[in-house]
Amino acid sequence: MHRIANLVSLITVFILAASSLAEPPALEFKIIMSKEGRFRVDMPGTPKVTVQKTSIDNFYTFEVALPEPSTVRFAVSYIDLRDADVQGADPQKILQIWRDGARKGATFEDDKEISLGKAKIPGRDYRVQVKSAKGQVGREEMFLAGKRLYVLAVGGQVPKDYLNSKEANQFFDSFTITSVAAVAAGNTELQKFTSKELGFSIEMPGKPMVSSRDLGMGMMEYDFEVRNGLKIFRVIVTDVGNVMPKNKDPQLILKAFRDGFRKDTLFEDDKEIVSVAKNAYPGREYQVDMGNGIRVREEMFVVGTRFYTLHIVSDNKEYLASNDANRFFDSWQIATTGTDPKK
Repeated sequence: MHRIANLVSLITVFILAASSLAEPPALEFKIIMSKEGRFRVDMPGTPKVTVQKTSIDNFYTFEVALPEPSTVRFAVSYIDLRDADVQGADPQKILQIWRDGARKGATFEDDKEISLGKAKIPGRDYRVQVKSAKGQVGREEMFLAGKRLYVLAVGGQVPKDYLNSKEANQFFDSFTITSVAAVAAGNTELQKFTSKELGFSIEMPGKPMVSSRDLGMGMMEYDFEVRNGLKIFRVIVTDVGNVMPKNKDPQLILKAFRDGFRKDTLFEDDKEIVSVAKNAYPGREYQVDMGNGIRVREEMFVVGTRFYTLHIVSDNKEYLASNDANRFFDSWQIATTGTDPKK
């Protein structure tokens, strides 16, 4: 365990230095998803991703640092610890050793044990005052999922009550860990499906039925569907070719495409999302009440001349937020924008 304490003292602290105590303005959040990080969270912008090499493993940080005069920073970091450091050890002890090593000389307030999700992943929530950085305050949450350690942080030279603000709470409360079989296994065995022709991969509960149709004007639609009882998993790829508007806001393009596809539809929980991969693909997430207890959750992305629509239908609203559903959505990945598909 002493190796963790020695390492964490080398990790950069999570608090953003700034010059004033200005109250940050109202923020517009979007859903951030990381397949490699196996998490999703609401952040006020597209994060910058950095990697710090350590003696244990790479230390990844997803950070949104707001410009002046906001002086506030939102960050999610994670690292995989060694098996020997976690096997048989008290998770709370590991979390405290990590925190205390990274925060030498710091003062902790409101320090308490917490847990995350139905799997009750062990964690801690606390406020921190860094003595060497005058005026800086921070709020952090830490979780140990198997051997992966996550650290969430909001901080900077902001009023202390900002750490309990609506914006800070949205960031912390929205954090979920996905696709961690050893921690929160789903009820459905998903398997990876890849379409080389259409340049994507995703996890689905079986081999999909594939169909296509010619939409005219050089546009094609491809449908990949798996039925699992009363649940339907689908990926719809619409290649619009030269019809795709040029030099337009991707979010406006997504809304126009969606609204044309689902005329006179009320979209619930409609929000902007970003798929964090090699590129940040713009997207939207929303739900639709189809009536008779049937609901749909969809995510849409625009990549080049293609729209990718990820779609689950269920008669159980809670299932749309389940580990299985999140694994399906979060596993989607672009392999290549490719060329016009042959089939």
